[in-house]
Amino acid sequence: MTKDEHKFLFSVIMPIYNVEDYIEEAILSLVNQTIGFDKIQLIMINDGSPDNSEAVCLKYKEQYPDNIVYKKIPNGGVSNARNTAFQYVDAKYITFLDPDDKWELSSFENAYKFFEEHYDEIDVLAARIQFFEENDDFHSLDYKFKNGTRVADLENKEEWFSVQSTAATTFIRSDALGDVRFDSRLKFGEDSTFINKIMLKKKKVGLICEALYLYRRRNQGDSAVNNQIFDKSFYINSLVYYHMELMKYCEEMYGEVIPYVQSMIAYDLYWRIGHDYYLEVLDEQEQKEYLERVKILLDRIDDYILLNNPKHKTMFKKNEAFKIKYGKTLFELIDFDAETGTLHYKDMWSLCLPNQKGKVCKIAALDVKDDKLFVDVFVAQWLFRCTKDGKVSFKFRFGDQEVTPELVPYDPSNVVGKLGHPSYYYLCKCEFSLKGVKETEICFRPYISYGGNETSVSMSYSRFISTKNLFKPSYKVYGKYIVRCMRKAIKVSVPKDLKAYVENAEKACVDYLKEIGRDDLAEIRAGFPKFKKEQEKKGSVWLFSDRIDNAGDSGEVVFKYICEHTPKGVRPIFTIGRAASDEVKNRLEAIGEVVYFEDTEFKYYFLLADKIVSSSAGEFTINAFEDDRPYFVDMYHFDFYFMNHGVNCGDCSAWLNHYNKNIKIFFNTGVNERQAIIDGRYNMTADQCVITGLPRFDALYDDRKKQLLVLPSWRKSIKGAYDDKTSSVYYDGFVNTDYYKFYNGLINDERLLAKMREKGYTGLFCLHPIFRKQAVDFQKNDVFAINEGFIDYNKVFAESSVMVTDYSTIAFDFAYLKKPIVYTQFDKEEFYKTQTYDKGFFEYERDGFGPVCYDLDSAVDALIKIIDKDCENDYIDRVTNFFVNIDKNNSKRVIDAVLADSKKEEKPSFFKRLFSRK
Repeated sequence: MTKDEHKFLFSVIMPIYNVEDYIEEAILSLVNQTIGFDKIQLIMINDGSPDNSEAVCLKYKEQYPDNIVYKKIPNGGVSNARNTAFQYVDAKYITFLDPDDKWELSSFENAYKFFEEHYDEIDVLAARIQFFEENDDFHSLDYKFKNGTRVADLENKEEWFSVQSTAATTFIRSDALGDVRFDSRLKFGEDSTFINKIMLKKKKVGLICEALYLYRRRNQGDSAVNNQIFDKSFYINSLVYYHMELMKYCEEMYGEVIPYVQSMIAYDLYWRIGHDYYLEVLDEQEQKEYLERVKILLDRIDDYILLNNPKHKTMFKKNEAFKIKYGKTLFELIDFDAETGTLHYKDMWSLCLPNQKGKVCKIAALDVKDDKLFVDVFVAQWLFRCTKDGKVSFKFRFGDQEVTPELVPYDPSNVVGKLGHPSYYYLCKCEFSLKGVKETEICFRPYISYGGNETSVSMSYSRFISTKNLFKPSYKVYGKYIVRCMRKAIKVSVPKDLKAYVENAEKACVDYLKEIGRDDLAEIRAGFPKFKKEQEKKGSVWLFSDRIDNAGDSGEVVFKYICEHTPKGVRPIFTIGRAASDEVKNRLEAIGEVVYFEDTEFKYYFLLADKIVSSSAGEFTINAFEDDRPYFVDMYHFDFYFMNHGVNCGDCSAWLNHYNKNIKIFFNTGVNERQAIIDGRYNMTADQCVITGLPRFDALYDDRKKQLLVLPSWRKSIKGAYDDKTSSVYYDGFVNTDYYKFYNGLINDERLLAKMREKGYTGLFCLHPIFRKQAVDFQKNDVFAINEGFIDYNKVFAESSVMVTDYSTIAFDFAYLKKPIVYTQFDKEEFYKTQTYDKGFFEYERDGFGPVCYDLDSAVDALIKIIDKDCENDYIDRVTNFFVNIDKNNSKRVIDAVLADSKKEEKPSFFKRLFSRK
């Protein structure tokens, strides 16, 4: 068609499935485009959506009948829905919009102008992708826009890595579509196959910075992208119908697999290389075929492409790729140039160790105390495997002091690759005497030696360390010492006049912030000394908190305690967001002083804080400045005391390890819980793990009635019952799940109901908040009530005599009241395969506070037995063995521990006794 034969400039294809909460926002991002909605055709294909999305679609179809095409088809997947839409296209250009995303409002106008200027050069124009909601980062492939808006010639070596993996973020000439369609056999990679086949016709793509696709990013752990590694099609279909198909298509067109296509496939293939999740997903024959296909693909990708991918930079992945491709590791092929301190592979890849900006040597922690410098360092293990040039040695120097550290394998995420390497880093700990350090700076530097040829190694830093790499005038005061962290050295000095040094350094910090246009931050930094002088006379600031939007956990309970028993010289303040309910805010303000996260003064109090005591380890708890942290982290001086949200019965070390959260003391409830943290990958010492019990236990009370409480956890595997923000959404397929069948069967079991009627019991069934909208599905009866809202946990715990749960940590709260529990784990294998945490020290069969039942009949039998015995607890010994203290003094123990730690005194004697308990 010619331009005049099209009714619209743009056709926007939108597949609809289960998006009633978001679709209107997506539609409005089109209606309000600056180019005018009259120039846009919206084609909405309802892919058998089970929710009320259709009502929203019809509303706008009625409002814009000339612009909107709406069709409803049986569910066939997103590719089928998009392919169905092509027949209705009546525009010069085609684009896409997923119904939970948005287009920035000037995108179409800017895209049209660019396309018209370069109409004969390109068939595809790619926009930038920026996330919203959970964070506002740009997509990992955004590096291709660093050279600005342009036409990228994919045959040019400079553009080989300008890969395009998504279709929704592109504009396409409708006359370039031809017979290219989305492949319905693909669950992952259908976008990339489709768009790259079109791009290959001209081997060029337009890149436009002025058009922005806004991608809603919610709970990443629940996204298809993150779950793909546990999906069989990720290892089979994607390799066959995406990677191999695209190579074949390119070869048929040009007689070879051009470097750009190699780069596209390498980018996607690298998401599979370096881990062994495929072993959990594929059977033995499928594993063999998968690895054979990976090798076939790698054999057709040049080493230069594998080594220089801008996104996949880790040497571990590159080494894995070489191992599969050549049967020999990359590390065995690397040479070392002693003159320049450079590692290199032929002329394709090099790393200059004295100047590298990566994370091969990362300072994880730094402290100065007792006239000593303490440094914890992560060193990439692969550096020590480059053995082609002889023996490798590593050392640190500080002035004339030299240390050869012990190399301890470290990886909190416990990722094990096919080569069997259990970790990516070595952890090295070292200390140096600072006696004799004066005004002249003394430098700390790491060095590595290959075959006797030594070179220095530049450093990166953890987020808790102030570094000149990110904030040029950065410095840190440790008593009389000044520490400045740079890429090539850590410099320590003792100024003659510390006060004058700090005044000059602060002026430099404020001036720098103004120079870079951050007057807002300069104002905070400049105003803090006055605020500190006014406030510090009121006492040492201790900040308490729970979640950013709620209280009621251990943070509030211990805050109430300290307000009633305030130690001399301590000023307790509770911090919370203004989004919390009025009831919560009024309750907190009645207890004591409250400061809100959104208020400017909160940042001052955060900088003033000596202690932070919280049940949350979220970023808002330990970093008030978010992305502006580098400009203030040198002023952070608080100790973080963590109470956790429930007993730590799972393995959370990837998140709660010392180097990620900088926890000073981790409060525990049981001896085994504490030992699991000490022995695990948390990097916490015995002195940092203190058994106090959770302060929230102090708020528990007993008002038991003849009530059976059924309170199971949620299931990540039941996808339709929650959105990617893990908010409850109604899912009509819920009634077909084993979860529903089990618990609906339990609360309607005639044997159980008869026994409860006989003994005068009632029942209360409470769903996890994530599943609460499914409450209407459960069948009520004369015995069981169905809770349909949020739960007052303390109240239902108090009034119940026995509880049924599955894997939830709330069982510990109920057990604290010495009441019997029945665990229902009919889906144990699937639960641990798909849920968000790993098994920990707590084995339910061995350690649980009640019988573990794997089917409905045994659960009913267990409950009838308990009810017949008037809820006598046969597992009371396990309860008393787990909980070191069952009393109302958990808050007191927490505050006593913080005070003892503050005074640097020996821990109270009752803690010492607990530590030695077996």
